[in-house]
Amino acid sequence: MEAIPDYPDWIDLDNVNYFSNIESYSKNNKDKLCVSCVLEEYFPISMKHVTFLIPAYNEEQSIGSLLEEIYNYKRPQVLVVDNNSQDGTADIVKKSGARLISEKEQGKGHAIRKGFENIQSDFVIMLDADNTYDPQEAQKLLQPLLQGEADVVMGCRLNQNMEEGSVTRFNLIGNRILSKVATVLFSRVSDVCTGYWAFKKEVIDYLLKEGIDSPGFDLEVEMFSKIARAGYTIKEVPIHYKKRMDDPKLNSVVDGALIFRRMVFYYIKDLANRFLTSYDNQHHSKPRISIIGSRGVPARYGGFETFAQGLSTRLVKEDHEVIVSCEYQNPEKRPEEFQGVKLNYFPLKPPQNYLLRKFYENLSDIYFLFQLSRQSDLIYFLGIEVGMFLFLPLLLNRNLTLLVNIDGVMWERDKFNWLEKKLLKINHDLATVFAHGLVADSREMINYIHPRYQDKAVYISYGVDLPEKVPWSEKSLDKLKYPGDVSLKKGEYFLIVARLEPENNIHTMIDAYLQSEVDEPLVVVGDFTSQEYKEELQDLIGPDDSSLIFLGSVYDQELLNMLRQNCKAYVHGHSVGGTNPSLLEAAASENIILAHDNPFNKEVCQKFALYFQDSLQLKGHLEKISQKEESFMDLSQGVCASMESNYSWDKIALDYDNLFIKELRERNNYITHRKTINSFIHKTSLESMRAK
Repeated sequence: MEAIPDYPDWIDLDNVNYFSNIESYSKNNKDKLCVSCVLEEYFPISMKHVTFLIPAYNEEQSIGSLLEEIYNYKRPQVLVVDNNSQDGTADIVKKSGARLISEKEQGKGHAIRKGFENIQSDFVIMLDADNTYDPQEAQKLLQPLLQGEADVVMGCRLNQNMEEGSVTRFNLIGNRILSKVATVLFSRVSDVCTGYWAFKKEVIDYLLKEGIDSPGFDLEVEMFSKIARAGYTIKEVPIHYKKRMDDPKLNSVVDGALIFRRMVFYYIKDLANRFLTSYDNQHHSKPRISIIGSRGVPARYGGFETFAQGLSTRLVKEDHEVIVSCEYQNPEKRPEEFQGVKLNYFPLKPPQNYLLRKFYENLSDIYFLFQLSRQSDLIYFLGIEVGMFLFLPLLLNRNLTLLVNIDGVMWERDKFNWLEKKLLKINHDLATVFAHGLVADSREMINYIHPRYQDKAVYISYGVDLPEKVPWSEKSLDKLKYPGDVSLKKGEYFLIVARLEPENNIHTMIDAYLQSEVDEPLVVVGDFTSQEYKEELQDLIGPDDSSLIFLGSVYDQELLNMLRQNCKAYVHGHSVGGTNPSLLEAAASENIILAHDNPFNKEVCQKFALYFQDSLQLKGHLEKISQKEESFMDLSQGVCASMESNYSWDKIALDYDNLFIKELRERNNYITHRKTINSFIHKTSLESMRAK
């Protein structure tokens, strides 16, 4: 097919078409040049390269007017497949000059397959013969194909452009439900049952090769599932939809059930094929790694999000193909890649309610376990919240390698009730059973793994980069919104960065500050995760303490780094996690650190921090630092040096690279076709990291 040249800005593709009546168009658009030969010069793929494919069964009331509208285009090819019509449909088609072929086997699916077999053109427009679709909108469907934006375009009827009475409320609700199911199982779609499609010829050839099995109105769902599964680019455009001239042939309940069954059938069939057929590794030279369990990248400052960004971007540089699961973002604004990392989005919007959000996050994780198992060599799952479902990707892809980061001691967190704690412990235990390998970001966490499965465990910490120095800027502080008259001054405030929840000991740290006699304000960066805990802290603080500054979330990384690098000291209350990224970032910022006294924090900071077990002990530390900050500078320098030698991202990423390659090789799921095989061999044997 000839290349499509650039065309001038004055050609309005939304309005210009190839009507033979050019004079009429020009008369109404005097400000635009509209001459057929000029359009042919700049846009050579006219309707002579397009076939209008129309399956027809007893449509004599509508097909004549439909064909008349189509022939307003310049040199269209029209192919009508008559499916045993008993009325005058065939005679009307013959008189119009359209090409007519017959399909004796009854059913829309059979008619479409027969039509596909007779397609010779570069592009195909498929629409129903009942004249409910506007042929003039065919150019809207063609435009993304011509511009290389899509391989298939679907006309979406479910908008404000539906003629009154064209779709019953029952059918509308049913279509929306079926489209949601199709989105979850295959790919995002708004109107999966539409009858208005535009295809490139290569997609038609693919469908014929795969085979079209659906005889009736479930045809569209079959095509959509196969096209989406094959990775073709699908785009939807809004279209008008008119009321039928006669009674509809579709049975809402029966055909709706058939369409739903067809979707589930093809999904299960696809899973079965992938389970029974091992991956052919000769088709790809890069290992395909999916990271599931974070809210996605680019990261703001959540723990797993920061980690996922740091690891994924470095794995790409080591010649891996990496996918990161992300929560929903507006399809019009979201990026498809980030620094070479492919981003895969959950199709449903997150709820505002905290409890519903936890359910939403678990549902999202399960969704990606299904979806990404079919295209991954290795899944690295962050956390254990859906541990009981981790067997699913192993059923769907028998060659998949599954590694799990076991995170922290989730079942001991105060924000969870007894049932949630019980379920988290069960999920933790089942995750250790199902996973091929376990990663603990703290050596202490390995003690929480059942002894039977500790030989699966490897210690690899989070990584951290030493941040560039950010100079103190009063102007940057204008971005912060906080009540009160307290002004922040360089080196004259204490800082907390954390989710505001009980296990992070926010109440302990605030109580210590309120009891102390320090003059510096306490700045708290982070959001509450429950209204109950927020009210508890408000009662503790009282109405008049303006020296406590709650900033909420700060997503400007440079501004957050400035706050870290210029605080008097950083207060860290996390108590039940493994290695916490916010602690690493504070240490890398060369902060004096006051940390809750527990094995996880001590493993990171060692002797280079002041530890507290309660508010009274923390109160004393705050007062000492307020009075003699210079006496504790050796702590900040020592903890920063420890970060650089033990937690640098270069070291951590190399540890992960070696772990992933080793696990893939052990399962015979990876070909050693890489830039430099020696780059996989760490100076220190991986076995030295194994839990003992």
